[in-house]
Amino acid sequence: MVYSVSDIIVRLDRDFADAFKAFTKFVGGEYWREAQKTVLDVNLLGHIVFANDYLETPPVYSALKATSIQGDLRDFEKRALGAFWSFVFKNYFGYRGQKSKRAGINSIKTATYFFDPPEPVLLRE
Repeated sequence: MVYSVSDIIVRLDRDFADAFKAFTKFVGGEYWREAQKTVLDVNLLGHIVFANDYLETPPVYSALKATSIQGDLRDFEKRALGAFWSFVFKNYFGYRGQKSKRAGINSIKTATYFFDPPEPVLLRE
């Protein structure tokens, strides 16, 4: 299926806080805006999806490598970024499975990659 990056942003803004109530304070903050910028870059998001699907690289790892976010993150920020990418892959794209693995970036020791999408993810602006 072809997904619009702008539609992903609309769904994040509309539904994320309800889906992940523990992270409502994350919405609108610096890391939220940075993560949304990553989603809006259709080429970058395509690479993140590819790395997740074929290399089993957690999206949070790929996204952090590609952003200006530097240094250690607080526990809340780490978990909130994980929830953000979980929403994109599970709640939006519909991936049915997930597995944690070593990440080793910005003080994140483990992160989740997602598998078993209902159909291939294709992106457009």
